[in-house]
Parts: sequence; C-alpha cells; structure tokens
Amino acid sequence: MCSSDLLAHLLRHESGLPDYGGVARYHQDVAAGRPGETGLAWMAARPLPPPLPACSLAVSPLKPSAEDPFAALKTFNYGLRLLAHRRAVAAGYDDALLVDEHGRVLESAHANVFLRIGDVWTTPSLGGAVLPGAVRRLLLLSARTPRVVERPISIAELTAASEGFLTNSVRGVVPIRSIDDRLLDRKSTRLNSSHLVISYAVFCLK
Repeated sequence: MCSSDLLAHLLRHESGLPDYGGVARYHQDVAAGRPGETGLAWMAARPLPPPLPACSLAVSPLKPSAEDPFAALKTFNYGLRLLAHRRAVAAGYDDALLVDEHGRVLESAHANVFLRIGDVWTTPSLGGAVLPGAVRRLLLLSARTPRVVERPISIAELTAASEGFLTNSVRGVVPIRSIDDRLLDRKSTRLNSSHLVISYAVFCLK
C-alpha cells in the first residue's frame, strides 16, 4: 500500500471512530505486512486523559539497552516501557524515568525529558534508546524556547536538576514535580520554564 493509498484508507475509516467531543486521543498503527502480502492499517480512539498539573517520576530499575536497534523507534516492541510505567504507578508515581545500562538518563516511559541543570536547559541526546519525539523537536526548533543543550545526562546529575519537563504529543508539556521523591525547587530558577509551555501553546494555536 503506497502512502497515498494509506492516507485515503485512514480518512475513509476516520468517520467511524467514536466522537469524544473533541477531546480524544486517536492512535494509528501501520504494519507493512510480509513480502507479497497487503499491509494493515487500523485506528483506535479513547478519551484524552485529564491534564497533569505536574508529575512525579521514579527512576526505573528496568534499563533499555543502548545496543537495541529498535529501542529508539516507535514499534510494537514496547513491553519494557509499559512494564516500567506500570511498576512506577503501582509504587505511587506518575511515570518511570528510564536510564540505560551506562547510567545515562534517556526519557520517561512515555515522554521525552528536559532538565534545568545549573543555568542551562538540557535534554538527552538522540541515539541509543531515546525516541525523537515530535514535541521535543518542536521545542528545540522554536525561537521562543530558551537555548537547550542536547547532551548525555548522567544519573548522578539528577540531584543537580532544579526544574524539569516531560513532553509528548498527547499531554504536551508537563512539569516534573519530583524525581525519586526529591522535589524540584522551581522557585529557585532565574529563567521561568513557562517559556517551554508558551512555545508549545503557540504551536497548538497555529
């Protein structure tokens, strides 16, 4: 199925999805199929989860491998992230923070992460098991966003983080309230992180 055929197929079936009053999450999956067979495309819808004013993270003991060639791709191979998230929620947190076997911070189970360390906003470099999220890319390219340095972030640096955000295309930009029960002191920063929220809001209003 070529790209134009796939788009037509998705549009034909979109009208049959439930109507949640404009606040729904639509998920599209595409499978190429085996050689000589037709690929598959299907869609699902569910109510959009209520927005989080801030989130708490727990560093997960489950470690994605930097050597896994599929770890940085959005595929059906999502088991480790799902399990990490469920364990974090069961322990009373909102999400899990993933770290690889080399002690490098990657992302949460469902979102990219931005941390303010010292006077500099940082986000883990792509590569290894970091997903190239759409909102992450938007904020990095936005002229309204304070300069963000992409670099490896060690787990030891988490204690120096004074502020942080998670970003994904469903929830947008969500402040990090705490990491492993250590509260992030948002009042101590000189550059207000609302710049990140404003950048995303401006994009959504276009």
